[in-house]
Amino acid sequence: MMEAELRKIPFPEILVSVEKNNLLVRLPKKQTILSNATLNGGIFLGQGILNHGASDCPEDYEEITENPAEYLASLASSLVLDSPVATMTAVAMKDLVVEQESYMDGTICLVITGGVTNAVRVGDPTQWKEREGIFQKLGTINVILLTDISLTARSLVDCVQVITEGKGAALQDLGVKSTVSSRVATGTGTDTIIVVSGQGTAITYGGTHSLFGEILGRLTVQGIKRALAKSQT
Repeated sequence: MMEAELRKIPFPEILVSVEKNNLLVRLPKKQTILSNATLNGGIFLGQGILNHGASDCPEDYEEITENPAEYLASLASSLVLDSPVATMTAVAMKDLVVEQESYMDGTICLVITGGVTNAVRVGDPTQWKEREGIFQKLGTINVILLTDISLTARSLVDCVQVITEGKGAALQDLGVKSTVSSRVATGTGTDTIIVVSGQGTAITYGGTHSLFGEILGRLTVQGIKRALAKSQT
């Protein structure tokens, strides 16, 4: 099942695999990546992406929570992943889904893992203040956008906005409730979005009034719905 999903990825130059519950993406060269990932989040010139399916063993979590960025950097190195952006989730990589669709002379592709055990609605009360390096073993929606379309800094941010709105729409359609307020959730407290700029035709706008944004939003909604259906069965 997982192998069938990975075969949907339309870019032969991008190597995508799962090793020991780790999703690994190896880019052909360093490319601009915008993310809120634990390791190298923000704007980063990277060549690899790691989505780590964290162990269920409590002893392992002590190592992770002590310094998650350092933990992920060490793991990426052991997996020979160069210049990586890395995040993690309690969702198993066997439950990943891939959505892709053509756009002009390129393709938009999403790789998604999804869990909602810590679903929240934006603005819900929280007991968590910023504590650098804290990780919780919780369900997470992680979305990786791969494309051969070149994205400007502005359109990278557009992509994050569209994926965020698509995530909220998917959870609304599914009626997923916040574990805090019981209102319709808009995400989880540990979600990650990773957007990788391609090297082909350039776009400067990727919002919901654009064809790129329309396709991206549609893929996000259907992909998150499929991912949550898989992880909850």
